[in-house]
Amino acid sequence: MKKIVKDQNVLNEEVKTVKNDSFNVEMDRRTFLHKTTMFVGAAMGVALVNSIPGLPASAVASAAANSSIMNSPKMTLNVISDIHLSDQRTSEKFLAALKDLFEIAPEVDAMVINGDLTNYGTDKEYSKLRELLEQSPKPEKTYMTIGNHEFFNRQGNEVNIKRFTDFIGEDHVYYEKMVEGYSFIFLGSETWGPDGPYKDAANLSEKQLNWLEDTLEKRSKNKKPIFVFLHQQMENTFDASWPSLIQDKELNNILSKYPQSIIFSGHTHQDLLRPSIIQKDFTMINTTAVYYTTFGMDESQGLHLEVYDNKIIVKGRDFYRKQWIPEAQYTIDIQKNLKSLTAPADIIGVAIGTAKTADALGLPTVDLVTDLGSHPIQAKVTWNVNASNYDPTLKTVQTFTVNGTVTLPNGVKNPHNVPLTTSIRVTVNSIPQSQMTATATSQETSGDNNSASMAIDGDPQTFWHTKWDKSDVLPQSITLNLGGTYPIDKVAYLPRPSGNNGNITGYNVYVSIDGVTFTKVASGTWENNNSKKLATFDPTDASHVKLEATAGVNGWASAAEISVLV
Repeated sequence: MKKIVKDQNVLNEEVKTVKNDSFNVEMDRRTFLHKTTMFVGAAMGVALVNSIPGLPASAVASAAANSSIMNSPKMTLNVISDIHLSDQRTSEKFLAALKDLFEIAPEVDAMVINGDLTNYGTDKEYSKLRELLEQSPKPEKTYMTIGNHEFFNRQGNEVNIKRFTDFIGEDHVYYEKMVEGYSFIFLGSETWGPDGPYKDAANLSEKQLNWLEDTLEKRSKNKKPIFVFLHQQMENTFDASWPSLIQDKELNNILSKYPQSIIFSGHTHQDLLRPSIIQKDFTMINTTAVYYTTFGMDESQGLHLEVYDNKIIVKGRDFYRKQWIPEAQYTIDIQKNLKSLTAPADIIGVAIGTAKTADALGLPTVDLVTDLGSHPIQAKVTWNVNASNYDPTLKTVQTFTVNGTVTLPNGVKNPHNVPLTTSIRVTVNSIPQSQMTATATSQETSGDNNSASMAIDGDPQTFWHTKWDKSDVLPQSITLNLGGTYPIDKVAYLPRPSGNNGNITGYNVYVSIDGVTFTKVASGTWENNNSKKLATFDPTDASHVKLEATAGVNGWASAAEISVLV
């Protein structure tokens, strides 16, 4: 992807120095990496590390570089992306990368080019790509994904998808291949722009996502790592916070069920001197770029992987200098033994009258701690809700306990016989949002549907937002009609799930018995993050509640969900 700098308003919201003379005359990349890593890690709230506890990756420069003394790997793989083939310079950089990869691993089992093969997706560029591939040494098993630049000729989705699938010899932009018994799953966008903030974001159809889940379920039974490739990165990862994947939530939910999944993404051109592996419930790896990286137009990088029975070694390669990148050498351990279960936190604020099911009550997964790291892995729980004393027909506050049985995910063993049972305490004390209505002194309804009602729709992915053009300066407020009079004592505020524009950092809470005369009952400040906040006050009867934003990130106010507790 060629665009590096983003305009947040247009988007609707918002190193170590390698010991090489040519590096030493450039900027101090160690200082740059240290500062920007701290900033991005804090802003994104995810693991951005050279080690991944849970499915751990540890920096193993010396071990990885000397991997030849280990047992032979079960499978080897080269991964590159973002070639942007269009002219003599991009052709030369691509050929140099292929030559260097062949020299370091002449018998590699497979190679993946992870999108943006071309700069405009024209017939001429594809012909040149075929010519360069035919004249260069490469593994027989060479596979590709579609990138956003494959659509840049503006000839339409149908034309460009057919041109790509004809080139790779597949029926769809998504497909599967097996390499030495390991599953390679390739995903790809099925539409593109050409205009708007989501034009370069991957758009995965429901059919593609269903196929992915079916394929993961089938391949997970062999207990091996599963390699997934998609050009665009997951949201808020790898040096990018602009929209990059429309179905981010859906893909995240699918991959979270299969912790052995490792998804590779390019798109951002993030330099491998930046942290390039992220561990959540699965593993994400940055495949950087051959054309250029975020550290300079001369930079050109890629990955070499060695897969063993119990680990995967990931080695970052600098094609420009023809050397390994010490900061981009990782080991991912595959086998994990359970050490303990982390008891889930109590749940409060469930709506009165909520159905007596685990899904309706929002009962969670549990975190597992393994012997390969402290970062937890999520595991499913079968909650025995029917055995609890909760009665959904009662219209009063109820607190009860639900017991559950934990199912270990693939790849996690229990040799120490840790009891696979847990429990959670639930309090039903929130006024149902379904009976409320909402109004606001400012709301964005032209550029997108960010109306006040989005804050009480029960969907944390939608949100209320003040006008994007900032014609309504703070303070601004949102008022809830509770649909009745209740003795309330808390207002819960859930910020938007991604980004932070409009996160309320200063607030007042007012209550009213008639919707006309309001009395202030609470005020304060909240931290700028995506976690749920509470405003607590003395119990008071109210039929209306007003949340006033006195301060918000970048001068806006927003709310994904607002609840009122009794």
